[in-house]
Amino acid sequence: MIFSNELLGKFSQGSENADSRFHQMANAAPVLIWETDTNGVVFVNGHYLEFFGVSNEDIIGMGWAKFLHPDDLQGYIDAYVKAFQERKSYAYECRFLRKDGQWRWLRNSGGPIDNNRFVGCSFDVTDMQEARKLLQTQETLRESEARYRALFENIDEGFC
Repeated sequence: MIFSNELLGKFSQGSENADSRFHQMANAAPVLIWETDTNGVVFVNGHYLEFFGVSNEDIIGMGWAKFLHPDDLQGYIDAYVKAFQERKSYAYECRFLRKDGQWRWLRNSGGPIDNNRFVGCSFDVTDMQEARKLLQTQETLRESEARYRALFENIDEGFC
């Protein structure tokens, strides 16, 4: 036998310690952290559960999908499946229903940690989305105002 039971036990203990450290770090991080496998979610941190106001049992597997905005569901699933199949990292912004009933924009980023698992995080970018919309609205208003001003500045005075 190449590996003794004692050596295998130490490797197993080291792996358990690494998982424990990961879970401790994940629960301390101020973002939503998740881990998935081929069947869906296998781990989420405390901030994830708090954001949605649910228990682990409500999220594990594909339970998280019920919180995804219907208009964003297919695009998100497509991006995730493609990344999972190609073993590549991905990022996707979409809306999720927070526990208070508000739709919030989350930036979801994840990547492979082995052949069957992905790990990632999601953070709320709603304020940035709203700021972008406000800037676009302001720019559109400036352009409209400039066209209006140019139109009236170029009208022949005798026309009126």
